[in-house]
Amino acid sequence: MWEIYYALPYDTIVPMIQMGHATIEQARLIASSYLDHKTVYAGRANNYFEADDDDTLIVHRQDMILVRGVDTENVFNEICSIMESYNRWESDIAQLAENEGGLQLMLDASKNVLKAPCYVYAPDGRAFAVASGYSSDIHWHWAEILEDKGITSSRIRSLRDSINLPEVWKDTFPRTRDSQMGDHQYMHCSLYPNGYMAGHFVLFSFSRPFDKGLERIANILVKHMTRHMEAYYAHYSPTSMLAESFSRFFARNSFDEPEIALSLRALRWQLEDEFRIYVIRERSRQDPVLLSRLYNVVTSQFLFVIAFLFGNSLVVVENESRHSSSGLFDRMESLVQDDFCCGVSVLFDDLRQFHTYYLQAKNEAEWCLESGGGVSRAQERGLDQIYGTLRKDQLLWTYAACEIDRLERYDKENGTSYYQTLKAYVLSCFHLSEAARYLGIHRNSLAYRLEKMREVSDLALVDEAATLHDPEAMNYLLLSFAIHDARLLPGE
Repeated sequence: MWEIYYALPYDTIVPMIQMGHATIEQARLIASSYLDHKTVYAGRANNYFEADDDDTLIVHRQDMILVRGVDTENVFNEICSIMESYNRWESDIAQLAENEGGLQLMLDASKNVLKAPCYVYAPDGRAFAVASGYSSDIHWHWAEILEDKGITSSRIRSLRDSINLPEVWKDTFPRTRDSQMGDHQYMHCSLYPNGYMAGHFVLFSFSRPFDKGLERIANILVKHMTRHMEAYYAHYSPTSMLAESFSRFFARNSFDEPEIALSLRALRWQLEDEFRIYVIRERSRQDPVLLSRLYNVVTSQFLFVIAFLFGNSLVVVENESRHSSSGLFDRMESLVQDDFCCGVSVLFDDLRQFHTYYLQAKNEAEWCLESGGGVSRAQERGLDQIYGTLRKDQLLWTYAACEIDRLERYDKENGTSYYQTLKAYVLSCFHLSEAARYLGIHRNSLAYRLEKMREVSDLALVDEAATLHDPEAMNYLLLSFAIHDARLLPGE
């Protein structure tokens, strides 16, 4: 009723609206005592109370509008025209919601209905769509929005401190609020496709006050915007927004925590959650041609992962703390099949370490390419990776404890097992009984063997570590054994 009241082109109108219910679907002339709750009725006012012949009464539920001096048929035609225009508008935005650029198209199609500048922005402040046809001189804040193509991080922080922005973001129905940035009001509603806050609709009363009942009209637009975002969820989801931020981090190899903070909040993620990274490569030395298709599969089946294409790889970030039941870890083999290979990082508990564990997952993917494997999980290849790294560094071998090298060479020449004996002695923290049990020999036999070993190599470093319990000497011995074990692997 409020929309009809404000749209009627008459000066002599007396509103008697109490409720303003937004359930009108058709218009009829008043012809009986039965009034459908979804219908607005128009009739001669003097049929119901003392009034002039040309006075018309409009009725919907408990609401009435008295139009003085206008024939009922003319008023009825105007009402029908008003309702047709609203129905045509809703039909138009319903169709535009199916379009990939639907947000901007819906805003442009709503200019004559909303009659105020508005825009839709992402949780990180970036504008998804801005109403056309409103110049920057209507208000300094609108000029700022046009220039920055949204809200800057500094402005968001300012709004957070001045108006309790997180509280405003809880609006799930268009709500009119008083602005702290001037003598005007604004209307806000958060957009929740698939249950996650993906954006915000904001309407400003810079140029004229809001019409009564405009919240219900705006809510129609919000519903179609939400439907559009659900249809294109891969573009508007908070994970998609984070994907754009991460791809920028990769380009400049730096992590910008403030840039992703708001998107993380929209996802209810914390920087200190546990994460896992997947790097997927196509099994081809040429440029990838199938990764985009796999990207669509991953983003459609796993809504709460961050996925983006980077170079010749598909990078996926999964939050194990929030979505450990997503199934991506266990389903990776079925996803990659014959066309792809995948490297999977270990779990890590700080998103700021993202790039380091990306390199780990990338290394596992490259190992798959070389070995012909399908999925390589870093947690299963830790020792192989360490041995491989030790083996590659020729100079590192020269820094291993020379006592161990002498025993190893003596074993090769004489068929003894002094190397393994000393290793067991060191690993048991120099306990003769424990080392003997591990080797399967008597304690006295081990003591005798150690004496014979001293004739081959000076064990002063070993004796020092055993006597002084020096952690640095112990670490040096253990690393030396690791370097030699890497060299002794079969096939090396």
